[in-house]
Amino acid sequence: MMIDFHDKRYQYSYATRRADVSWIKKMSILLDSPTGHAVDIGCGGGIYTRALTSLGFDTVTGVDSSLPILEVAKQLHPTLPFHHGQAEATGLASGHYSLVYCRALIHHLNEVEPFLSEAFRLLENDGQLIVQDRTSEDCFLQGSPSHIRGYYYNLFPHLQEIERKRRPTIQMLSSTIIRSGYEVERVETFWETRQTSSKQHFLQEIRARTGRSILHALSDLELNKLFDYLDQQIQDEFIEETDRWTIWVARK
Repeated sequence: MMIDFHDKRYQYSYATRRADVSWIKKMSILLDSPTGHAVDIGCGGGIYTRALTSLGFDTVTGVDSSLPILEVAKQLHPTLPFHHGQAEATGLASGHYSLVYCRALIHHLNEVEPFLSEAFRLLENDGQLIVQDRTSEDCFLQGSPSHIRGYYYNLFPHLQEIERKRRPTIQMLSSTIIRSGYEVERVETFWETRQTSSKQHFLQEIRARTGRSILHALSDLELNKLFDYLDQQIQDEFIEETDRWTIWVARK
């Protein structure tokens, strides 16, 4: 069973981190003009909504389909606008946004095309679409003390099949974006530091499945096995946890 984003038990799962400086630097390169209005679709607890605001946009609106998660986002970021809506039907104004950004969204969608059509509607002419997600190739890189996610698939190969079914290849998503009316300007991989924390804090997050939706596919018994495995694999008391992402930059 995968995560239910509408369950109040998980409303803080995607809310308590801050975007790392590695992400800030990458977006500073990719954004041609961080002005006007931006929208962060699938914003969760507003981590990247807040970070986009710091880059220079006049306003950044966060959109999410989960009311419990949006409740937390509004508590944590009371000065930012948040809006309840679906990725495929946000209810926001047409042609109003210079940027549509989504991170870790598309692998949760049954179909990508309706979201891309909605993003196209929201964008002003010459506006940018930035999609940040992981392909299966990103996920299945060898596990290491920095790329801890790779350990999941070493221990539980059945998770690989789940990821293959829900994650696009680079070529597949690029083609879908082009068919939706965009010009794809660049596609690249990027190592983002998720967080730097103590080993104890990291293992507590694993136990709680915090911010890692794939862990909801494990039973409690399997999760305990993963906990013990990671405890053995990671020797350092402080961890810099990184993930490789693929970023698509397209223009309307």
